[in-house]
Amino acid sequence: MSDETSRSWRLSVTERCSREDLGIGADWHDALGSNPVLDAFVQRRSQLPEGQERIANLVGEIAAPVFSLHVGRDRAATWYDEEEEVVWLLAVASEHDYDHFRRLATADRLLPTVDDYEALDAPTPTADLVERIGQHARRLLAEAVRASGSIVEDELPGGIPVRICIEPGDPELLTVAVSERVAPGDARLPKQWQLAVLTAFFPGTRFEDLVPFALRIDGTDIRSDELGVTYFLPDVI
Repeated sequence: MSDETSRSWRLSVTERCSREDLGIGADWHDALGSNPVLDAFVQRRSQLPEGQERIANLVGEIAAPVFSLHVGRDRAATWYDEEEEVVWLLAVASEHDYDHFRRLATADRLLPTVDDYEALDAPTPTADLVERIGQHARRLLAEAVRASGSIVEDELPGGIPVRICIEPGDPELLTVAVSERVAPGDARLPKQWQLAVLTAFFPGTRFEDLVPFALRIDGTDIRSDELGVTYFLPDVI
């Protein structure tokens, strides 16, 4: 999740809220223009970082002053972190369910996590780089078809090491192992880049159809610095 610049503060959405409450995945920007809650959040909190109504049942639960944002029958919880100059969309509840916010606060799941803050400044791949990664991924897939049963290793544009293998069977199994270490050096691959890489290897595939956290590739263990994903291939790649 990258930030949205507005006046002297930024706008962002916690990954928990994006995935669980909004059901739109980690990158909330993709849903702008089609999600009324997000659109209202961007429009109103771009003008004023805090709302008019503080959520009463959170007073005493957490120190942060959390404000309500009304969108039809939905209620959203927002917080302006003045020190970091970012307004967070923390949670969304339907039918005035303010207890949803209190339950999250009690479980220590309402406020942004360390990962949420790190994602604010994480670089995102440009459209040109995404296209070059996609072209390279298609060439590697073709090579993996020719070398069925063997691991193909290469480095994607951006210095991203990757290993792929198509294991024979009915159906065939495609495993992609993306290193979290960007060459050269020991830089870590941001989550946004992981998504771009996986999308390149599995175009048009629903994420829920993939098998994340694969443990092996061609009979050998996935390395400790790799993110492995497997997918049972249709008849044609």
